[in-house]
Amino acid sequence: MSNLTAGVPPQPYGLGGRTVYLPLQATAQVYEGSLISQIAGACVSAGASGAGNVVGVAMDDGLGGATDGAKRLRVMTDQIFIFNAGSNAPTDATPYGTVLFAETDNTVGTGAGNEAVIAGRFVGTEDDGRVRVFISAHASWFDTAANLNDGGTAPFKCRAVATSLGANTGTTTGALTVTATGALGAQDGVTMVAGDLLFVPAGLANLSAASDSGPYVVTNAGGTGVHAVLTRPSWWQTGAGIVPSQNIEIGGEGTVWKGATFKAMCAKSKVVDTDDPHFYPKNFRKTVTLSSGTYTLGFGGGSEQLFLYDTTLATVQLTSNTHAGTIGTSRLEAPAASRVAGYPGTAVVVINSLVDAGTVAGSDTSTVDVLVTNW
Repeated sequence: MSNLTAGVPPQPYGLGGRTVYLPLQATAQVYEGSLISQIAGACVSAGASGAGNVVGVAMDDGLGGATDGAKRLRVMTDQIFIFNAGSNAPTDATPYGTVLFAETDNTVGTGAGNEAVIAGRFVGTEDDGRVRVFISAHASWFDTAANLNDGGTAPFKCRAVATSLGANTGTTTGALTVTATGALGAQDGVTMVAGDLLFVPAGLANLSAASDSGPYVVTNAGGTGVHAVLTRPSWWQTGAGIVPSQNIEIGGEGTVWKGATFKAMCAKSKVVDTDDPHFYPKNFRKTVTLSSGTYTLGFGGGSEQLFLYDTTLATVQLTSNTHAGTIGTSRLEAPAASRVAGYPGTAVVVINSLVDAGTVAGSDTSTVDVLVTNW
């Protein structure tokens, strides 16, 4: 199956729907009757590289001008349409409301072929096998975990925090596809399955941009010959405004981050997948073992996922756990002058055991409980 090379009449089913005129991407060719997505707010065929989730169906052929928005496209949305079934077609046994994916700009399927562009929701089949799909720009329809009875997943909740991520494509688009096939792998000790909400922090290896950080639905958990895919949930959609100080809570599973809360510390008027939301956790806890009376937590020292929002405003509480070696008789310290703010891979907190002020107890090999509070 391939994308359209000529227009075909759209096939709306029943009454309703609305028609909108949207900017067309520069030089983009789309055809009447095709599934329409957007890239940076400009319309493209759903089969185009980097296309976002489907927002409607083209009512005319269109060829973009020299710049995005130089020409506009008539698009129908909030309507049921009949489309050809793709290679992985839904059947009468497919539950009503199941998320369907665009296999091309004129075929839809269940996503079993690792498709990432969401077309809409399944609302039945025709006698000839063609598929009825409700297409809308309403955010909850883009969320594979959405409950159709409440309009979407519980907002601002994630099951776990990502602690590993393979090389991937789709940066800044709201859909990250892991390049290598295989299972996504445990995240902070939690095995994720399709439909789970995963919080992906900035500073994680293979995350191309800090703007990619934040919550994702595990659209596909990956497997043998199948790529893992992460897409934004209905309440954190690409292009939406970021609410400053928004909290995202993590569930009770996980080795390091269970029960954590991450807050968006960005300024006003920032945009999902365009700007860094500056997510920082409220607390970070770790037990470390001193070496020669000191330990460097984070970049340049341990491999911890350390986040430090501000070198002076953040507080670092140190508590002796197990004593070993020659113990400092003065105090434990984490001097602000030795801290580096930032995400994992940048953030640093240096911990020292002092014999007296300014003198490190070089033989101290005690363990120390560390609590970093960012806000």
